[in-house]
Amino acid sequence: IGYTKWFYNKVDAIIVPTNPIKKLLESYGIEKKIIVIPNGLETGNYRKVRKRGKIPILIHVGRLCKEKQIDIVIGAFGKVLERAECRLVITSDGPDRRRLEALVKSLGLEGKVSFTGYISDNAIRALFKKADALVYASETETQGIVAMESMMFGCAVIVPESLGFKDAVKNNFNGFAY
Repeated sequence: IGYTKWFYNKVDAIIVPTNPIKKLLESYGIEKKIIVIPNGLETGNYRKVRKRGKIPILIHVGRLCKEKQIDIVIGAFGKVLERAECRLVITSDGPDRRRLEALVKSLGLEGKVSFTGYISDNAIRALFKKADALVYASETETQGIVAMESMMFGCAVIVPESLGFKDAVKNNFNGFAY
């Protein structure tokens, strides 16, 4: 916190994507002007046309790295399978992919969890249309754009009660925060 306070108090103004991030910086004792400018989403490409299948699909959209805590998503998915038939699709790629694939294998979840690797924006949109819920465990998000994109397709979101999702996800209203 000390370095953050020192650094940010040397600038003229700070731009952040959400109000919770602004409040966090203010709590650090930053005295400079903090301006909230959300990252925009191109809404013209989104349609709430749902194409659900017989088996519910949960998705994780994002880089495969430790800070995204995808291992928590996979572990929780194993518990969900004890109660309901469903699938988990994990998109993108990253330095944690091999470890996560090994975790899936060690938990006996092969065939229930699939890794897509990098896919196009159109392919991600198609997944949002088919998915029943976006599941996320990362508590380091600053804005939670993926949750907003998911909701634009009418896809439920299940996310942690962290700063990046507080402006977008209202628990039991447009998603579920845990």
